[in-house]
Amino acid sequence: MQIRMINGDVTVYSEDDPVNAGEKGVKNQVDVANDNCIVQIDGGTLHIYVTNEREDDGIDSNGSIVINGGNIY
Repeated sequence: MQIRMINGDVTVYSEDDPVNAGEKGVKNQVDVANDNCIVQIDGGTLHIYVTNEREDDGIDSNGSIVINGGNIY
């Protein structure tokens, strides 16, 4: 899965990994990267809220995370 944010104002509430680029149904070991999984943020504003008491990831990718611009809160 690839997620790309170019512009806009996005707010995400989730109990588990609000922004998650992973392949559905594929279970990899934690240290195994997948080149097909990319989160790229080029602009805009992203508000992320994890709504549980665990320390889950706000942005998660089983591959790469690229941030070229924008604001993340």
